[in-house]
Amino acid sequence: EDLIKEARIFLKYPPREVFLADDDCLQGEDAQAWLNEFSFLWKKKINLPITTYISPFALSKASDSVMRTVASLFPFINMGIQSLNIKTLKFFNRSFQTEDIIKKAVARLRKFGIHARLELIFGAPCEDPVEEALFSIQKMQKIAPDFSCAAYALIIFPGTALYKYLQEEGIPFSDPKSPFIHSGYTSVQYDEVTMEKIRKLTKLCHFFISH
Repeated sequence: EDLIKEARIFLKYPPREVFLADDDCLQGEDAQAWLNEFSFLWKKKINLPITTYISPFALSKASDSVMRTVASLFPFINMGIQSLNIKTLKFFNRSFQTEDIIKKAVARLRKFGIHARLELIFGAPCEDPVEEALFSIQKMQKIAPDFSCAAYALIIFPGTALYKYLQEEGIPFSDPKSPFIHSGYTSVQYDEVTMEKIRKLTKLCHFFISH
């Protein structure tokens, strides 16, 4: 109800859509109950198109009833995959996310006619970040060539667990305030050629996967 009340301001300046920034719209064990209630109130009082985030793990576990609610509320949804490489997923604290979970999640989206943008992150600290990115791209070519796919270069922010990890391991990385890393370059410092390859892979990721 607080969110519905806050969202009323949008009705004064009607946007084309509202983005609810959340890591997972199916958060919590009672997702079906609260999402149904929210969906009813949103459609009755706000009724603007919404896009948000959903996780592969939550999707793979969601019931058909929940999926129908998701499909009716979100015409477009974002799903963070980050990587298909096991070591990189561990770095992102997602070691539980298997390829089978991602395949099942994508199948659930297809079944209920939900168009999604699948998101990857390139440039994490690893032996060969270019090969790591290509590995994820090739996997996505097989899993979801019919979906939109975006890739982002890893940006490390001060105070986060990743920031502390890189400091402890002595891995060089850029200041997040540097305009350099907001041009598609990863925070982790590789040689110039590698940095440029990662940047190009982030920019052309969707093209490579779809074509």
